[in-house]
Formats: sequence, C-alpha cells, structure tokens
Amino acid sequence: MHPDGLSYKDYNYCDKLRNKLFLFLQGLWRQGESVDVWCKAEGIYLPKGADTELISQFRPIPLLNVDGKILMGIFAKRTVIYLHSN
Repeated sequence: MHPDGLSYKDYNYCDKLRNKLFLFLQGLWRQGESVDVWCKAEGIYLPKGADTELISQFRPIPLLNVDGKILMGIFAKRTVIYLHSN
C-alpha cells in the first residue's frame, strides 16, 4: 500500500477521483505551489537472498505518493515533448 492509501487502479477505475485530482493539480499549477508530502518517501527493505544478515543484503524500495508520481509523469512527458520540438 502506498503512503497515501491510493493506488493507480483507484485512478484508472474512478472518473470522479481522477477529475478531482486534475482540478487539484490545476489549482496547484496556477498558484505555483507543491505538496510537501510528495517530496518524501517511506522505504521498505526487501532481502536479496535467503540468508540476510547485513544491510547490504537488502534492497531498498521507496514508497511514494501516487498523486505526486502522476504529476511527475506529466512533467516528464511534457518536458520530452518540448525538448523534441525545440
């Protein structure tokens, strides 16, 4: 589960939720603000093998906020389009 309690499936299957996120992101863009929690990640450690005693034998996995990941995906896509056209 992600830190915000939502997954991508929630946005894929719920048009009202997706529309609310769009309006929220649009308001943030107009005001030039961001959400602080989107800049933070919780982490979990998964063992690389069966016998794990050292921290180096674990793989860190960051759990990020889905809303922030969607916004960063939009930024990345628009940046690529801009760079290709210029």
